[in-house]
Amino acid sequence: MQVVQKKANNTTITEQRRYQLLFSQKQAVYKKLSLRAKQTSLKNFCTQMKDPYGIPYKAIVIDNLRPSDLFKIMDQLEEGDSQSFANRILQELYPQIPIRFQRQPQNLTAREEAFTKYKIARIMKKVPIKNTPGYNGIDFIVLQTIFRTYPEILITFYNKCLSLQCFPNPLKTGVIVFFKKGKNKSDIKSYCPVTLLPTLGKILEKLLLERLNHHLKKITFNILTSTASEPIHLLKKQSLTSPIR
Repeated sequence: MQVVQKKANNTTITEQRRYQLLFSQKQAVYKKLSLRAKQTSLKNFCTQMKDPYGIPYKAIVIDNLRPSDLFKIMDQLEEGDSQSFANRILQELYPQIPIRFQRQPQNLTAREEAFTKYKIARIMKKVPIKNTPGYNGIDFIVLQTIFRTYPEILITFYNKCLSLQCFPNPLKTGVIVFFKKGKNKSDIKSYCPVTLLPTLGKILEKLLLERLNHHLKKITFNILTSTASEPIHLLKKQSLTSPIR
């Protein structure tokens, strides 16, 4: 690159332009190679790390604490694995245990209209591809690729959930990540839990939400229409029954 730059300085204006163009092209290529080398080396370094709370975690997370260290600060007994630690934090933040939902038998005579390819594609275009996936590691980029290549797989899956009136339990299982939001490390309420849900369930949730909103709009429109027509019926009835003066 230095040779190209020297030649550009010692030639005519036409040759200078040609060498400057060549220099800028080579510079862009080397920038791409340098960025790719950085990403590859970081990926390899993080993959080779056996400790999830090792150097990459310490370099990225501010005030990083392992679950065991967190409970030492909170004067809790250091017993059990990370799941038991997380359960203790959740019980402290959300003391009320929710009652397990019992699925009631539904009337299957009225069938819902199936989800079309267009509706699923419209939702697929709007999903945030940079969001972190759930426990299965399937992100929105993978789902978009599957839908673009074999759309019938997802169309059949979501319509089967709709016909069975079922939201599969594996799609409700999430990975809980704790983020520090307060300054007091010893206060358990300084840590905010965020649940990472499977992307398959998020798409199904958006499809069902659109369907529910559609039904609610229809019900609201029918109520408003019937309410608005009642005064007209009363006026017509009164004009027929009342004598003309």
